[in-house]
Amino acid sequence: MTAGFIICQPYANQIINGTKTQEYRTFKTKKLNQPVYLLSEGLAIGIISFESIEKMETTFGKYAWNIKVLEKFTTPTPYHRKTGQQIWVKEVLLT
Repeated sequence: MTAGFIICQPYANQIINGTKTQEYRTFKTKKLNQPVYLLSEGLAIGIISFESIEKMETTFGKYAWNIKVLEKFTTPTPYHRKTGQQIWVKEVLLT
């Protein structure tokens, strides 16, 4: 597993702490049931997976991605990514 998903704060902390269980987007993802790093502010803070997608019409987006937290890192780890990657990071390099 080397992919990562970038989320802004405070939402990333809400996800990793289990208080936010859905991420709303205007598009679907093909990365269902695959572990990915949860990334925020230059740090990998845990590992999550997207369990399912529900079609919804909300002010936040058309789709609700249902999130499962697989691991919460006790110490967030810095990572490197290629420039231009704003939502998905294809290959996360932990430092």
